[in-house]
Amino acid sequence: MRDDDFADEGNSFCDAEAFRGTLYHLATSQIEALFRHRAAHLPALDDRTFLPLLELVLRPFEEFLSDREVEELWDYLYATYYEFRKAADPALTFRGCKAQVRNSLLGPRRLAPNPDKGRRPKKGSRPQGGETASGSV
Repeated sequence: MRDDDFADEGNSFCDAEAFRGTLYHLATSQIEALFRHRAAHLPALDDRTFLPLLELVLRPFEEFLSDREVEELWDYLYATYYEFRKAADPALTFRGCKAQVRNSLLGPRRLAPNPDKGRRPKKGSRPQGGETASGSV
């Protein structure tokens, strides 16, 4: 079901922009409320438990918002996480916070592990037998 499927009492369709604006405001309110609740009542709750919860809360909003609005919503989440974390760790950067959030997620926004980190090159990837990378001897 999309936002243009809804009709008001006069059987005219709702203004899609107003509908998405309301949804965006509701989503940002949910983000703030969950961060405040965690800070007040569950300060020991691990990020690996809390952040996937936020991911699940935001998933239904993604169906109705544009791609740009979804990216803005996630940027809002990253910024809110940064604001709550910087008091505890002043050395923390926004980029570091964003990476922490994405590493804790379970869905498609999760950062892919670096496949080259800690691995040896494949056997066939190095020049062999005195050859250089250009193929000459």
